[in-house]
Amino acid sequence: MTHDNLTYAAQVGLSDALLDYVTGEVNEWIVSYLPLSHIAAQFFDLIIFLFQNVTIYFAKRDALSGSLIDTLRSVRPTIFFAVPWIWEKMEDKIKGIAQ
Repeated sequence: MTHDNLTYAAQVGLSDALLDYVTGEVNEWIVSYLPLSHIAAQFFDLIIFLFQNVTIYFAKRDALSGSLIDTLRSVRPTIFFAVPWIWEKMEDKIKGIAQ
């Protein structure tokens, strides 16, 4: 993907109803935990929020090994993007607690 592809997708995504609530006047907080070589990290951590007022917190290097939850607790992000396997891990943890 080129930078033009990514910036166009960011502009279109921000005009979509999904992210309409994000305005330049509100400071949103996000947590970056994926390696920046991952396309999702490049898009959500670097490109899409060039157009918005966002504070990015970078998680520790071992975030995917278990420290991500501590970062989420301390930062309390207003927007959280996760790849599917992160949501699956969270679901498993919640199910384990509920039983």
